[in-house]
Amino acid sequence: MRFAERARIARISGNDEDAVELTRRAFVLEKEAAQSLLANFDVEPTRSVLFRSAATLALECGELEEARRLAFQGLAGRPPKEIADEIHEIVEEGEFQRHLATRGIKLQPDEFQMSLVGPMVSTGLAPSTAVLSRVESLKNLVFRTGERVAGMEYRSRGRRRQAIERDYEVFLSAPRAGSFTLSVHIGQPKQLSIPGLAKAELVVRELFDCLDLFESKSEEHLRERIEDEAYYANFVSLARRIGPDGDSVRWVGLSSARGGESRHVELRTKSESPTVPDVRTGKAVGGTEETRVQGVLRWADATKDAETVLIIDAEGRSHRVRIPPGVDDIVKPHWLDEVVITGSRDRRGTILLRNINPASS
Repeated sequence: MRFAERARIARISGNDEDAVELTRRAFVLEKEAAQSLLANFDVEPTRSVLFRSAATLALECGELEEARRLAFQGLAGRPPKEIADEIHEIVEEGEFQRHLATRGIKLQPDEFQMSLVGPMVSTGLAPSTAVLSRVESLKNLVFRTGERVAGMEYRSRGRRRQAIERDYEVFLSAPRAGSFTLSVHIGQPKQLSIPGLAKAELVVRELFDCLDLFESKSEEHLRERIEDEAYYANFVSLARRIGPDGDSVRWVGLSSARGGESRHVELRTKSESPTVPDVRTGKAVGGTEETRVQGVLRWADATKDAETVLIIDAEGRSHRVRIPPGVDDIVKPHWLDEVVITGSRDRRGTILLRNINPASS
């Protein structure tokens, strides 16, 4: 425990080399303690707690197979349900880290991998809704990042320019064996259609840099990176849709090649109540008193207010919903679907959108 605490302090201080060495020393001692109770199944929860800790430290040391072995040894006893659940999560995280590796597949600068790990994900098989929704959000994120890097004004109305779709077209490969992993290639012609557009590899780099800041909760630095308020809200909203839901998908990993080395971003954070960021204050719009409405999403009168949609509930009543700038990409996929929206009403009765999800979820 002393070595583990010293490793934590070293990591916070930026002394990565010392942190690695101290973590390994902690792992060796914790493994010895756990192995001393290997055949003693009556000492619970001490036995399972020791194996859980040893497996966790093995993961931190990059010993993925050893972490898996220690985890299963811990489960071989009679661990309390809470400890058993935590050990199962260690096994899943080990699988997640293993699948992040490219496994001999050389990624080009303009492509990356997306891996899904969770209870509903197996070898080359995953729920279609879990995959398709993330692919669509990821595609929108690529297009928006390309437009932002090129200095284009945020587009809240109409279709994106055909040249953007052509220059940053997204291609997918088949899933990798042993997980559900897709290779995502951003295709570009030899000559860019719009002068000033960034090369695909620069878009991938910007995407990974911003996702890193998003997952590390560095909101201040992310806002410095994405200065335009609408682009910021769009990025955060789409990143949340790509991340884990905690049910079918617990981890989402992205891998890319940068400077000849592999780079990984792990999206682990699940928001219990995902919100639409207020582009003015960085807080959820609508205050604390929420209104919840379930119904079919319809177009509003675009000639009057392009940022307002209608929800028609089961009684046929219409509810006007105002969409904050930048989050249109997460609303459009739900046209004519039955959804549940939350928000708060203003004095005119319009609901300020806070969250939107399919009614089936």
